[in-house]
Amino acid sequence: MEELKQDAKEALAKTGVGYPTADAATRTALANVVEGTDASAIFNAFKAFKTNKDEIQMPEDGKAYVITNIHKTGGKRYMKYQEDGTSMIARGEGELPIEATYICHKVGDKYVFANNSGTYLTWRGNATDDCTNDNKGYTTSYNADYNTFTVAANPNVFGCLSFGAKRDHDTHTQSYYIITATGSFQKAGFNDYYDENNSSAFTFEEVAYSNTINFNAAQNINGVSHIATFSAPFATIIPTGVKAYYVSAKGTEATMTAIDAQAIPANQGVILTSESGAAVTMVPAAGETAAAITGNQLGHSAGNTRSLTAGEGYILGNGSEGTAFYPCKAGSLPINKAYLLGNGESAIVMNFGNAVTGINTIAAPASAKAPIFDLSGRRVVKATKGLYIQNGKKVIVK
Repeated sequence: MEELKQDAKEALAKTGVGYPTADAATRTALANVVEGTDASAIFNAFKAFKTNKDEIQMPEDGKAYVITNIHKTGGKRYMKYQEDGTSMIARGEGELPIEATYICHKVGDKYVFANNSGTYLTWRGNATDDCTNDNKGYTTSYNADYNTFTVAANPNVFGCLSFGAKRDHDTHTQSYYIITATGSFQKAGFNDYYDENNSSAFTFEEVAYSNTINFNAAQNINGVSHIATFSAPFATIIPTGVKAYYVSAKGTEATMTAIDAQAIPANQGVILTSESGAAVTMVPAAGETAAAITGNQLGHSAGNTRSLTAGEGYILGNGSEGTAFYPCKAGSLPINKAYLLGNGESAIVMNFGNAVTGINTIAAPASAKAPIFDLSGRRVVKATKGLYIQNGKKVIVK
């Protein structure tokens, strides 16, 4: 009985994707009896817990996962994006490459998985003519027919899921991934396999990925309370309560252009603003319209960190001019961020517009050497807070 109780406790300790949810009735029932003395009650509750296929934690919007095939013979292989085709790689110890990371987006009752390389997962089998995109296991842009996956609790292995998508035949609308003992993709219908030769059992292990935005409080920016930069190798949905901008021109004054589409395009640096400042997760787009951006003066580190030399660009930060773009120092820009292109010694101050003037620019500080005039055309020796004309353009002094 002690062995049974220990096994039950170890099962209860397992949480996350593939396991019964925190509030699953079978989890509660087992927790209520596992410390008792009724062996029959523990056995029955334990069995119900391990065979529960209805109250299972599924993948979640915006979270990143490593997807690993579990084989009956003990083998484990993780799914990895490769340009010549998605592969299953034998899993050892240590950190896995970024190409093993897939970011989830739930679409209705199905799921989409975007890769850090900017591709979308599709089904792959053992025949080139059986799958889209020459059976590479991915497409370079979202396709509603082939990039939506059915995900379900695996009927044979506790804690595992089965998942699959459309094959490139009208008669096969969905197919589970079936992996052989040697790690190759098998051709199969929408059925379950778990024997000495094949496995449809996969774990979804949550891993960290830089698509959660933590906003910083904005200092001395008119109309903006919280701000951040962002980029990603795949198109991302603009969250509710967040506004996105790109810089359409550069110089001492550059125009900020608001993105009015549903999504930010892949590999584009943007500035995000938020009134609440609450952290948000940037979810891969799946059919949402992405903005058409040309001439963007924001560089990016979508998908990988980026090395910058001193003075190569401007980094968003807080300093003498408040929250502004300051000339960068030599170093590394974190993954999925943005910076302002150009070089110079002075900070570039941001202004996101105001209801009276309609200004919507990043402006050079009013401390520049050019003469400053008030709105009546009179030259000002020392500008205080307000609206002025400098270099023939409107600027705001904070």
